[in-house]
Amino acid sequence: MSTEEEAVRRRMTLADYRKKLYLATRRKLGFVLEQRQRITYGFTEEATALLKWKATFQNQNNTLLASWKLSPVGSKNSSSVGAKGSDACRGWYGVTCLNGRVNRLNITNASVVGTLYEFPFSSLPFLEYVDLSVNQLSGTIPPEIGKLTNLVYLDLSINQISGTIPPQIGSLRKLKTLHIVDNQLNGSIPAEIGNL
Repeated sequence: MSTEEEAVRRRMTLADYRKKLYLATRRKLGFVLEQRQRITYGFTEEATALLKWKATFQNQNNTLLASWKLSPVGSKNSSSVGAKGSDACRGWYGVTCLNGRVNRLNITNASVVGTLYEFPFSSLPFLEYVDLSVNQLSGTIPPEIGKLTNLVYLDLSINQISGTIPPQIGSLRKLKTLHIVDNQLNGSIPAEIGNL
């Protein structure tokens, strides 16, 4: 501590010093709690969206995805206030979080029987990696896929996806890897993919 700081501190009454210390601590603690609440809210909202998608699966007895559930407050896998950002989704098979937000979804070969119609595209804004390969996904690729603007990796290969490739895939500017082989896709490759 410098002599100048020491002189200021001596002039300060004990009550003033305690008040200043209290306010500084409160500000820091408030910031930390606010960040945890944001992290928790973000994951809880995203988890709820993933659970709604899972509810549309034809095989509800999928044991690999049995871990997809909101944990009660205070439990080991709790997604409540107090869960660390990187641990907010720990225990969810194939789901990885970064700073409390769903960042990766890798449920390759997880025996998922369903579609992408109810996939929560707009509820997962921080998603960078999606691997849904080697499942039994059918139907078309919805145009809402264009809402995954942070997506870098997308693998939908070896499913039963049909229809055409939506041009909205071309709006995924960060996309580096796209695997869609071994499906029942038809039509031409959209020109918008050239924007990637």
